[in-house]
Amino acid sequence: MDETKFQLVMEELLAEYEKSGKSMDDFIQEKLTAAGRKDAEEYAKEISATLETIDQKFTGLQKYKAEGGNREEWLRREVDRAAADFSPDEVGKVLSSTVKVMQGDEAALPDENASYSALDAAFLIRDLDDALVSNVCANLGGKEEEK
Repeated sequence: MDETKFQLVMEELLAEYEKSGKSMDDFIQEKLTAAGRKDAEEYAKEISATLETIDQKFTGLQKYKAEGGNREEWLRREVDRAAADFSPDEVGKVLSSTVKVMQGDEAALPDENASYSALDAAFLIRDLDDALVSNVCANLGGKEEEK
């Protein structure tokens, strides 16, 4: 499915959801059941939880920015929380390969020298932020949101 068709399908689906008056879980489960999924309830819960997490993160970012922070600082804080139990080298490798994949290298191997410490962490966050912006903006017609 090309990007234009995907966008139209998503717009129609969101409009249908808004008109339905159903909970997100019920609406998604109904669509999955209609598509023949036997495990519709399980998938509906997983999809709903993912969408709620995305919404919470977006709300957190908006709040952080309203308090004077910027997107890179917020992203650094989020990565720091998620990476608390891992070594700087492990986090560096994961972030380096994540950025490469987001830049189109689907077979990316981690940079063995990457480390999430000191200045290297700042550069990895900047690269991750740039990759996120490029991916999101590519789907929004090239509009870049202010940091």
